[in-house]
Amino acid sequence: MKRTFFLVVSILLVSTMLTGCGKSEKVSKKYVRNLEEDNERLIAQVKREIERADEYSDDLDEAKEEIATQLATITHLEAELAERDSTIYYLESQLENSSSSSSVENPNYNVYSVDPGDSNSYLAQKFWFDGFNYSADTTWYSDISCKPESKMNCSVTIISPIVDEMKQSNGYKVYVCMSSSGLVYSSNYPYLVKINN
Repeated sequence: MKRTFFLVVSILLVSTMLTGCGKSEKVSKKYVRNLEEDNERLIAQVKREIERADEYSDDLDEAKEEIATQLATITHLEAELAERDSTIYYLESQLENSSSSSSVENPNYNVYSVDPGDSNSYLAQKFWFDGFNYSADTTWYSDISCKPESKMNCSVTIISPIVDEMKQSNGYKVYVCMSSSGLVYSSNYPYLVKINN
């Protein structure tokens, strides 16, 4: 009996092994096939990701070029703005200087005046003295152009009865009188009125 039992157990064991080996080979082939399919799918996915990365790299290069162009434009515009600011500052200082030179505090507008001791000069001959002082109800300017910044904000005493009319290159007439501080100009005819000395 022991022998029979041993023989039956041996047969069962061998048959189980033979059956198991066949299934193991089928399972291995299927597993390998699944792994190969997964591998192919992963390779395709990696290729797609590499293509996307290349596209992103191209887009990044284009964006860098555009940013560089815009930065160059900004730099150029900032330089132009600085130049214009400098021009504005210069013009404002010139305007301030011209305004201050025509104000009451700085009577340097008498560039052309008559020297009382020189009666032979052109100005002394043109604007001769009669011993009286005059005033006029008009706006006086220290410059022949009669620009607003050369407007005189002080009272002007005219020392000669002569009103000289000058025609400018732009066709406008300017009237010139000799004041106690030098030549003064008016865009309107100044009707002189004697004032007490």
